[in-house]
Amino acid sequence: MNKQSNTRKKNILFLEQYGDRIGGGQVILLDIVKYLRSTKQWNVFINLPDQGTFSKILTRQGFSFWNEPIGVHSSLRHPVVDIFSYVWTSMIGALHLRKKVKANQIELIYCNGGKTFLLGFLLSLFSSVKVVWHLHLVLEGRQKQLVTMLGKAKKISRIIAVSNMVKEEYQQHQVYKKIEVIYNWVSPRFLQDLPEQKEKTGSCPFELVIIGQISQEKGQLSFLQHLEKLDEALPLNLKLVGEPLNKQEENWQRILEIIQRLRKKGWQIEVLGYQEDIPSLLDSTDLLIIPSLIPESFGLTAIEAMARGTLVMANAVGALPEVITDKKNGFLFDIEDDEQCINILNEIIKEKAPLQAIREASFNLVTSSFYPDKQLDKIDSLLHRLLRIPILEINGRSDFGGGPKNMYRLLNGIDKKKFEFIVACPNEAPFFQKLEGIGSLTVYPLNLRKLTFRNFWKLLRIVRTHQVKIVHSQGKAAGIWSRMLKLFFPSITVVHHFRGIHYKQYPKVIQFAYFGVERLLSTLTKKVVHVSHSELEEALKLRLVASRIQTVLANGVETYKGPPLTREQAQKKFCIDPGLPVCIVIARYSYQKNLEDSFRVIRSLLDQGTPARFVVIGGADDISLKIVQGQIEAYGLQGYVTLAGEQSQVIEWLCIADIYLSTARWEGLPTAILEAMSIGLPVVGSNVVGNISVLTEKNGFLIEEGDIAGYTHAIQTLLQDRDLYRQKAQAASQLVNQNFSVGAMIEHHEQLYLSLMEKGVSPK
Repeated sequence: MNKQSNTRKKNILFLEQYGDRIGGGQVILLDIVKYLRSTKQWNVFINLPDQGTFSKILTRQGFSFWNEPIGVHSSLRHPVVDIFSYVWTSMIGALHLRKKVKANQIELIYCNGGKTFLLGFLLSLFSSVKVVWHLHLVLEGRQKQLVTMLGKAKKISRIIAVSNMVKEEYQQHQVYKKIEVIYNWVSPRFLQDLPEQKEKTGSCPFELVIIGQISQEKGQLSFLQHLEKLDEALPLNLKLVGEPLNKQEENWQRILEIIQRLRKKGWQIEVLGYQEDIPSLLDSTDLLIIPSLIPESFGLTAIEAMARGTLVMANAVGALPEVITDKKNGFLFDIEDDEQCINILNEIIKEKAPLQAIREASFNLVTSSFYPDKQLDKIDSLLHRLLRIPILEINGRSDFGGGPKNMYRLLNGIDKKKFEFIVACPNEAPFFQKLEGIGSLTVYPLNLRKLTFRNFWKLLRIVRTHQVKIVHSQGKAAGIWSRMLKLFFPSITVVHHFRGIHYKQYPKVIQFAYFGVERLLSTLTKKVVHVSHSELEEALKLRLVASRIQTVLANGVETYKGPPLTREQAQKKFCIDPGLPVCIVIARYSYQKNLEDSFRVIRSLLDQGTPARFVVIGGADDISLKIVQGQIEAYGLQGYVTLAGEQSQVIEWLCIADIYLSTARWEGLPTAILEAMSIGLPVVGSNVVGNISVLTEKNGFLIEEGDIAGYTHAIQTLLQDRDLYRQKAQAASQLVNQNFSVGAMIEHHEQLYLSLMEKGVSPK
């Protein structure tokens, strides 16, 4: 069963076609509404057209319901009259229910049975609510035409079929792609451990039963006609359980006549009528016969018998072969073949077949595939999926870096029952492949750093195809795309994530133009997200965005109680010389990350008699590898700097180091610094935007940009004062574990998304 959620309950309305009778469809509905209520995630509303047996059961179970009319359909009327009557009565029901749907903020309508389908469709037009149809039967004629015509509407979000056979009836129609097969299940009252096999003696006849409404279609007459052709009675007792629709009809009269003749021949046959305690009846039965002449949409009676350890013999029509494999977990026969039918009966009665093995196989099938919680959870998950908020995540990068890493962590951990995520990003390692590996995402490979019409056309199609509600862009290029989409889809909500305000590398003229573009784009933005308070303050200082639409959602990292590897283990694993203290940085070769100042610090340490090794994890960005290598040579650090390239095992690499060193010119909120602090690695960092939101005198050192002597002194202090080192390491780990976990980041994003779609929920 699903875990309870602290979020607002969703409102669902069930439209049921009968209130005065109880059948398979009503039993299924009862199980569904009880299960949804038990999850504490749904407010369940029910509409019944009349009252009687089923309405009383619902009342006893603690459910209330509305009594509004549904469409009245009859195949006995002239087609034109029937269509007019069905549409008119459905329209009346929809008008009556419309106000209740609106007043109770119904979000999803579940139509349980064909007579409610038109009513659900009309309600969706009046109230813009999504609709689910549940197909319990094989529909024909006008009812099937209704499904194929109205089922194409966008508001008919999903059609549940009880078997593959029912789904395949619509293979040539557009609605086929909307149909999802969810088998019926065994009611909990049928569940038990597999009973022991009955021991038969010569005086103990074989117990047979046929269960179901007595009609020509259900095949009771055909089966009795097979028995009548035998010269002598078989050693069995046969019970007919069920009532005829009309006791005056010819089929019922012929059945009674054959029973009288068979009894005179010595056959033991009983007509029991309707029986409520079917489980007990099956317990006293050896073999269930299903002689249906018409295709069964699902063999519910068959799996109920299997759950009680009763053998099943069925006419091989409809969905029954999906449930029964001949002589493996039951018996299949052709109702038109007299000889085959009698031969199988004799084989079973004389126990020539491995009956106990077949009984065990059928019981195992039920426990593995038709247990109620498993199937009901599928329906619950389907309903949640239909109400998910479709969110398009746009990112200009999916390579190594804090932005792509945080996007992956968010999408990997966020509740997929609340949100449907579609991702557009470049096909780059490692995070494009990681995103595809999540499985529940739709990922489109788009190089969004190129502003081309083709890319924009693809984004337009993505928004239209997935009916996107929220577009969440991360980074500068992605932010341009998201706001352009708003011009073509005014109803979407745009969230833009800065992840660093990058302008200092540009000439003043370009900076001025960039600020103007950001201010203009902000008018198309519902919410602007910053990863740190210092980044937000800089945005306010630059007057890029109105303060009322800005918020802060910090990055999140995995938290640790300590380093996963000792320094010695990590240095051995990555072949790092253990003879020198190690400083490390995770940074691209870029103007922003300012690696040259780090090289100057290492040179300064060497000149002052404190040689240290400097390990750089990262690759080329706006500065090439050749330039970086030239800087290393220029400072004479060939033996002291290791360029390790891009690495996926970041945390283990951090374990090699004594100190994390960052001389960046600006940041958003550096993920690498948070990861270093999470394992208790002290940080010496530049006193710039981003860093100042996490580094303090208590947990590290903040050094003015370009102050090489200051960096040098801080590193020497940490290496010489082990008590101070331990204090800062402990404070760093504690800060990150308490404030910057992945779980907290995910929770805050969920609250933001929900606040944009629902009233009464505010992001932290």
